[in-house]
Amino acid sequence: MAVKVIAKTGPLQEDLRRWLKGTGAKAALEGVRSVAAEVVRETTEGIAKGLDGTPKRLDTGEYLGGWIAGAREAKVPAPRNLKPRQRDSKGRFTLGGPTGKGFGRVQKAPVIQITIGNEVEHAGLVEYGTSRMAPGNHLARAIAVVSPQAGQMIREEIAAAWTLKG
Repeated sequence: MAVKVIAKTGPLQEDLRRWLKGTGAKAALEGVRSVAAEVVRETTEGIAKGLDGTPKRLDTGEYLGGWIAGAREAKVPAPRNLKPRQRDSKGRFTLGGPTGKGFGRVQKAPVIQITIGNEVEHAGLVEYGTSRMAPGNHLARAIAVVSPQAGQMIREEIAAAWTLKG
């Protein structure tokens, strides 16, 4: 006795192809946005708080503001609890300063890429240090913290989109 099951996969493959181009691609982009947002959050918190042995760096807040500006330009949620500082006309620091000099780019094809950069002229000096200042390593630390969970964050976005009905 035997049973033979035959399935025509053409319609299923077409449905999957359509899903991958539409909902699947959007979910993957959201997953990459989540990873980028987490890197920016970890970087800016490291600057503001000095996490895991990194030095706290908030002189004028221009460096911090550059990361926030870059995230906003890439349409990545920027940390809301951190605000750059600026000097007022009397030389005192105030919160809510300039947004900073940053850039953000999103590329969707052929590979999803989100680039967030800090164009503050002293950004490299803050991150890598000088002969008179220890390196901040804020971005390097953030990447090390987020990298192990990045794949899972993207998979979770795709899985959530896959389980949605409609």
